[in-house]
Amino acid sequence: MKIFDLNGPLMDALRKFSDIVVYNLLFCLFSLPVITAGASLCALCEGMQLIASDRDSDLPVFKTFLKTFKKSFVSATLLWFVCIFCYFILVSVNYAAEIFKGKGLGTSYTITYYALAILLIFGYQNLFPSLARWTDLKVFRCVKRSYQVAVVGLPWTVAGIIITVLFAYLTLVFNRNFMRFGMFLWAVCGFGIVTYLSSFLFLKAADSFEKREQLRIKEFYKNDEDSDNGQ
Repeated sequence: MKIFDLNGPLMDALRKFSDIVVYNLLFCLFSLPVITAGASLCALCEGMQLIASDRDSDLPVFKTFLKTFKKSFVSATLLWFVCIFCYFILVSVNYAAEIFKGKGLGTSYTITYYALAILLIFGYQNLFPSLARWTDLKVFRCVKRSYQVAVVGLPWTVAGIIITVLFAYLTLVFNRNFMRFGMFLWAVCGFGIVTYLSSFLFLKAADSFEKREQLRIKEFYKNDEDSDNGQ
């Protein structure tokens, strides 16, 4: 096999990387008003899931991104507001912990802060990927589904969080001299790469959840039939 064969693995990898860059730039562009960041993130997740599952070869990037952006705008924007609201609650609890630091009440606030932080991180990790995969979900059901996927696919969710934190640390925190280039890297392809890598893990977690749901439904109908036969 020739290394530069148009259907070879190298050219396929280059095509995927170029699509990731375009998706990343579109995500940054459509997130500029801030209020649209939720819909933009959902569209990015959809694109990265398509690439990760090799379902993107014949799909135009811009049209795919824009279609998901429009379709998920209402739900994704509401979810984005929920995320912002939860962030302000977290900041408020942390502020209270600092005020009462050294006192019993301060310890309670500190414990509450870390508990909430862990809870929100696990929910947020799968929130917009879940909306991208199950586009018919309403806001409450999407939040619920996010945690269900996190629980069923706990190892995959933890791995996704580690990837995000590690990439952010290495590009923005580890070396301050590297920070400017790190910010440039995020603007060009960072969000896309992290979401792409996380998509592999999310898809595994989502598949585990769907298999469990199918088994639960089969078991329910089986028990229902056994109950009817018993009567």
